[in-house]
Amino acid sequence: MKHYSPDEFLTLKQLARILKLDPRTVKRVASQLGGRRMGQCWRFNWGAVLEYFHADIETRQGRPLAGPRSARWETDRLQNVPS
Repeated sequence: MKHYSPDEFLTLKQLARILKLDPRTVKRVASQLGGRRMGQCWRFNWGAVLEYFHADIETRQGRPLAGPRSARWETDRLQNVPS
């Protein structure tokens, strides 16, 4: 995979491929990722995308990512580990 510098701009398709998401999903959250629409094309600053995910990880630290069901599953999984 190509490494991008933080000041590089990516298209919607490029970003979707990097994030391994459907382009429609990326388009739905484009403004949260710092995307800018130019005509009918979206452009994303790679540094802004990285900052978004870094900030998201910091705010979720120590909390379950998918709600109480996930936390219960994690607890069960930890209890079943052989000693």
